[in-house]
Amino acid sequence: MPSLDASASVVRLPEPIEAEAADGLVLLSLDAGAFISLNDTAAAIWRHLAQPVRIDRLCALIAEEYATTPQACAPEVIACVTKLIDSDLAVATS
Repeated sequence: MPSLDASASVVRLPEPIEAEAADGLVLLSLDAGAFISLNDTAAAIWRHLAQPVRIDRLCALIAEEYATTPQACAPEVIACVTKLIDSDLAVATS
């Protein structure tokens, strides 16, 4: 998949089953054949993807929650979102 830019919107797909875990969240998608364990930060990203959100806004939300800057967390946010998209658990729109 091409790299995501700040203006791309992303939303999670409704199908994955999710369960709280001691250190985050576990996602299971029978449709995609995917099982992913998310740490606390990735779980926060997942929760923000319940509604379509732009990457730049998502970075700002995560930065606020974790007392950092959007620029500092952007690479990790984009990597997480890319993994979710590549696992068929989320989709990007223009």
